[in-house]
Amino acid sequence: MWNLFSILTEWGTAKPYYSKSMLNLSLQLSVYSPSDRDHHFRDHRFYDDNKTYYDSPRINHLDPYHGWYFGEQVIPGPGPKHRLFGRPLYFDFRYIGTRDLPSLPKVDFITSLIIPRQFYRPIPKIELIFRSLPNLEIFRYEPWYPISTDRAWLHEADLLAILDSLPPTVTRFSGYKDSNDVLNRSNGGSFAENAGSKVFSISQRLIELDLSFIIDAKSFFAPFNEDKEKDSWDNLEGLTLTSDSLRLNASPAEVDKLLRSAAEVALSMPKLQMMELWSGKRSQARIFRYTRYKDNSLVEWLETGLSFTALGPSVKRSWQMVADKYVRGHMDFETRDIHPDSIRCRGSILPYLMRRDKTLTSASLQQIMWEATELKRVRRQAPPHSVQPIMHTV
Repeated sequence: MWNLFSILTEWGTAKPYYSKSMLNLSLQLSVYSPSDRDHHFRDHRFYDDNKTYYDSPRINHLDPYHGWYFGEQVIPGPGPKHRLFGRPLYFDFRYIGTRDLPSLPKVDFITSLIIPRQFYRPIPKIELIFRSLPNLEIFRYEPWYPISTDRAWLHEADLLAILDSLPPTVTRFSGYKDSNDVLNRSNGGSFAENAGSKVFSISQRLIELDLSFIIDAKSFFAPFNEDKEKDSWDNLEGLTLTSDSLRLNASPAEVDKLLRSAAEVALSMPKLQMMELWSGKRSQARIFRYTRYKDNSLVEWLETGLSFTALGPSVKRSWQMVADKYVRGHMDFETRDIHPDSIRCRGSILPYLMRRDKTLTSASLQQIMWEATELKRVRRQAPPHSVQPIMHTV
C-alpha cells in the first residue's frame, strides 16, 4: 500500500501537460492470499470446518492490541471457511521504518474508493486510507458477513471506525454486506447495532446513501423523532436501506410504523427523488419504493404473495403529506406481486430494485445476479439416520 500510494503521488508531475486535476480516478482495492489459486474450493467440505487444521510450524502473528507473537509450536489453524476468509490483516509500519501510525502518502486526484465483494478477505484500517485521499467523493463498500461470532465484533468495530472517519468530502456512500447460505449459516442477516445513529448524522451531508444489510432502517429513522426541527437533508437525492421490519413474518403494525417513520423523514428531504426500503431471502421479498417525478409522485409496494397490503390508510396519509409538500399533492399508490419461485436467494431481489446500480458496483451486481440464476449452488442435505450434514451439488 505504501509503495502504491508513493507511486501514485508522482502521477501528474512527470509530464507537465498532464494535470492531476484531469485524472479524477477511482481506486479499487481487494485483498487475497496467493494460495487461493491452489484451492478453488477443491475437496472443501464445509461440515469439516470445526476440525483441527494446522498452519506452518513457525507462526508470525500480529495482534492489533498486543503486538507481534513469534512461536515455534504448531497452532490449530482454521477450517476451509476460515481459510477462505483468512486471518484479519493489519498494517505493520515497521516495514517503512516507524512504529507510529502515520498516514499513507496523499493522493489528491482519487475521487472514488471501491472495496468490492470479489474477494472475501477484509481490508484493514480503511480509515487510515481515508486520510490519504483528501478529495474523495464516492465510497463504495462491499464486505462479507463474518463467518463466526468471534469475528463479528471486529467487523462492527471496523464499520464504526469507517463511519467515524468518513471524509466530509464524500457525498455518495454505498454499502452492501453480502452473505450466502453456505458460508453464513447463522449470522447472515444481522445488522450492526450501534451504527444507525452515526449513519443518520453522516447522511445529512450526502447526496446519495445506499446501505443494504449494514444498518437497519428503523435504527436510521429513530433519531429523527428526538429533534425533528433540527434534522434536515438539504442535498439527499437517493436513499436505499434494508430493515428486519420488512421480513415476511413481521406484524402489520411493525411494517406500518417503519413506513410512516420513513414518510416523516422524507418531509425533511426536499431534493429526494427516490427512496427504497427492502428485505428478503429465499422465496421472500418485500420492497417499498417512493419515486418523485416533476409533477407527481408514486409509492409502490412489491411483495411475494401479497399476504397483506402495507399501503394502508395511515401509510397513505403519511406519504400524501410528502406529495402535498413537494409535488402539489399528486400521489399514486400501487402494489405488485412477486412470484416466490423467482426469489432463489437474496440476490434475486436486486433486479426488482430501481437503485440497484447505486447499491452495488456493476461488476458485483452482474456477479450476484449470475450466481442467483446460473450458478450450480451447493445445498445441504442430511442423509437418513445421521446428524452430520452432507454437501450435495444440484
